[in-house]
Amino acid sequence: EEEDDDDHESNGDDIMSDREWLVNKMTALSHVMHARPGSSLSCEYAMLARLLIEEQELDNGRSVGKGGKYASRFHPSSSSRKSQQPQQDESSSSSSSSTAAQQGSRPLTVGEISANWNDGGHLSDTLLVRYNVDGKNPLPILKENLKKVCQDAHHEYPLPPTNQVICDALADCSAKVYVTVGHKWDIDVTVQVLEQSGLQVQIASSMDDMNNNDEEESSSTI
Repeated sequence: EEEDDDDHESNGDDIMSDREWLVNKMTALSHVMHARPGSSLSCEYAMLARLLIEEQELDNGRSVGKGGKYASRFHPSSSSRKSQQPQQDESSSSSSSSTAAQQGSRPLTVGEISANWNDGGHLSDTLLVRYNVDGKNPLPILKENLKKVCQDAHHEYPLPPTNQVICDALADCSAKVYVTVGHKWDIDVTVQVLEQSGLQVQIASSMDDMNNNDEEESSSTI
């Protein structure tokens, strides 16, 4: 029993210590991420993350530790190979491996997802069906759960890094700069990030507020 517990803990550590491939792949796909009306961009990223992780698990460890300019960035490193290979008895292991090999199972590439996220295979819409909750659209539940996560993360995790070149450009701009966010949940973090960079920020909830703020000195309006 003690050995099983140690194995379980080790697998969890491997997964948590090797998230770089997931971040790299999601960053490479950021150009196709768009918030749906009434939803949040965070929901799109959450569905993308689940898709990438599921695909990697279905790969059964074959792409773990792959080399090459792109493969090494978009797949887990060899140190996480153990967590990618769940324990199975010999018969089920050989059967699943044979089935996977016959189907040619492998994670979708960045190019394949990019070409089919909004067009082609319309993956973004397909995932709404795949991840349905009792046959219903999962976005409302996902939005509520993400809201709770964001509230907790606000106190537990550091702010995301900023591109200093962009911050310097905003600071040097003589005119007012308007920054839009995908959802109102993103406002608090955006304000904190900009203010942390030394920028003055105001929040406008409507076009009228934006026009009224034109007379006030501020680097950015959200």
